[in-house]
Amino acid sequence: MRRTFFLCLVICSLLRPLAGIVTASQTKKFQTVVSRSLLSGCENFAPVKREYALIGTKWILLELYGRPVIKSPKSKESPFILLGENYKASAYAGCNKLFAVYDLYDGFRIRFMRLASTRMACMDMKTEQILMEVLKSADTYSIKGNKMMLSKGKATILAKFVAE
Repeated sequence: MRRTFFLCLVICSLLRPLAGIVTASQTKKFQTVVSRSLLSGCENFAPVKREYALIGTKWILLELYGRPVIKSPKSKESPFILLGENYKASAYAGCNKLFAVYDLYDGFRIRFMRLASTRMACMDMKTEQILMEVLKSADTYSIKGNKMMLSKGKATILAKFVAE
C-alpha cells in the first residue's frame, strides 16, 4: 500500500509540470488520459489551470479603471485587444479599430507605441478614448488563468480582460 501511494505521489509530481508545456490542443487530451489512468489513485492531485498566451489570444475587455465595460447594442462585437506575433496590436472598443506596435520586456513589462485608429464618427466614443489612454500608459501585464490585466506599475490596474 505504501509503495503504491509513494509511486502515485512521484508520478503526480513529475507530470504536473509537464501539463503546462503541452500545446493547447493537446492539453485536454493529456489531462483526460492522465487523470483517468495514472492519477486516479492520487488523492491530492489538483489539475493544472490553463494559462492563456498573451500573444495570439483575443482578449475581451471587461473593465477600464475598475468600471465594467458593456458592449454597445449597436456594435457587432465586444471590445477587445489582440496582440500579434509581429509585435503589432489591434483593438476595438465599439466604433473605430485601434492599432499599435508593442514591445515586451523581462518581468511582464509591455509598452504600446505608435497608437492609431480609424476615424469614423460615432455617438459614443468614451470607451474608445479611455482604452487609448490605457494603452498609452500601461507598462505591465499579468495573466492568471483566462484573465489578463494591464497596469501602470504593480499597483494600478488600468484594464481587465478575459480570453475569448
